[in-house]
Amino acid sequence: MHSTSRVLRTPPPKALRTARILMFVQSVLGIFVGAVLLSVVASSDVDDDTGFALSLGGGLVLAAVLFVCALLLPLRLAWVRGTAIAVECVNAASALVGAIVLLASDTTPTPAAAMPIILSALVLRPLLQPEVRAWYADRTPWPPAGHTEPKES
Repeated sequence: MHSTSRVLRTPPPKALRTARILMFVQSVLGIFVGAVLLSVVASSDVDDDTGFALSLGGGLVLAAVLFVCALLLPLRLAWVRGTAIAVECVNAASALVGAIVLLASDTTPTPAAAMPIILSALVLRPLLQPEVRAWYADRTPWPPAGHTEPKES
């Protein structure tokens, strides 16, 4: 069976649409902010910005990969879902490490430092739901909607 016919047969779960919208928002923000900061670093005269520029470049790559994943998510390609999950985990982990580094240097992180962690969690939650996993596997989710476990006597 051709994968396109599978996509047309069963619409994506609503949770997947929510994750996709959040992925677009997160990736566009990441690309915009990363590009602006990278241009500022590139135009500065400071020689010690190499590490910062490399981390910005890595963030831009991750944001671009996330954008491509958001575009391809409805095609039901398992590698797209897996890549999106991996990118979100890297985003959350790097934001957490950044916050820990700020705390270790006696600097209080701003509330904006929590945004990547929050956005990643909001994307990961629907991507990991049983109905989304089942949709990608082209099978009925378990337990089916309305299913209740029998009571023991």
